[in-house]
Amino acid sequence: MSKYILIIDDEKVQAENLAKQLSKNFYQDDLVFEHYSTEDKLSQALETRFYRLAIIDVKLDGFSQSGIQLAIRMIDENPLIKILFVSSFKEQYLNEFNSLNFDSNIISFLAKGEFLQLCESLSNEIRHYVVDADYNSTVLTNDTLLSLYEEAVNQTNRNKKGILFERFLSILFHSIGFNFIQKRVKDSTSEIDLVIRNDINDPFLYKFGKYILVESKNEKEKINKDKFVLFRTKLNTTNQLVELGIIATSNLVAKTVKEEELRSSAEKGKVILLSRIELFRLIKSNNKLSEFKDIIDEQVRGIKYACLDS
Repeated sequence: MSKYILIIDDEKVQAENLAKQLSKNFYQDDLVFEHYSTEDKLSQALETRFYRLAIIDVKLDGFSQSGIQLAIRMIDENPLIKILFVSSFKEQYLNEFNSLNFDSNIISFLAKGEFLQLCESLSNEIRHYVVDADYNSTVLTNDTLLSLYEEAVNQTNRNKKGILFERFLSILFHSIGFNFIQKRVKDSTSEIDLVIRNDINDPFLYKFGKYILVESKNEKEKINKDKFVLFRTKLNTTNQLVELGIIATSNLVAKTVKEEELRSSAEKGKVILLSRIELFRLIKSNNKLSEFKDIIDEQVRGIKYACLDS
């Protein structure tokens, strides 16, 4: 499973060379290094991709914010990301760097200096925090996901409640292994909360098509038959590009949904229900991909519907 690392540097040649050299250093480790030197292209990437680590030049000429300001925004949107700062002007930014309060996210601040020496220093940090990340990082991921879930569910502002739950789901699916996720995708007839590119190299998931649609519901009401039918309609209008849809809710699912699912079982495509019970299973699991496949398998074969209310 590929792990993505982001390089942000306003000097395009520097960014390209860094990505090329680091790719050579980790050619056996299935790491993907992406580099950006303009703010518009970077913004598009941040909307759809999940990065384990970002290497950021602090002095970003031509950007609307400094590398440190950008990092703060990225950590807010993805609390699991690790940040490595680099700069040819390290002393100039030390005070701002020292004032940051993201101990678990920010790894180090390296002076650029000689190119190969910088690559070696970066490689050491990448190997420790990405390649050799062990059980402790899994525990940290699970704790972070639980905190994100808690923040979303306890939010009282209705608009923020939906946005925070979508953020939680996006990071949850990234932690399962999906790298490309788009939020709030609109077409002429409807809006989809999350569209996931099914790019995991797994024979079980491969049969479910190129994309996965996710409906996000962070509401007091249970998922009922009407909401299920509406989402099923969205699934049926994708020209068979999507064969798996997911309704994810912080609540439970009404029994009438099971009855409706049986009535629509002849239709192409499958809708999986992730209630708070299944979400807790995924949050706690140390092998989220395996747990996700177990949940799909249980519901496809009708073995278990823990998400249904009594």
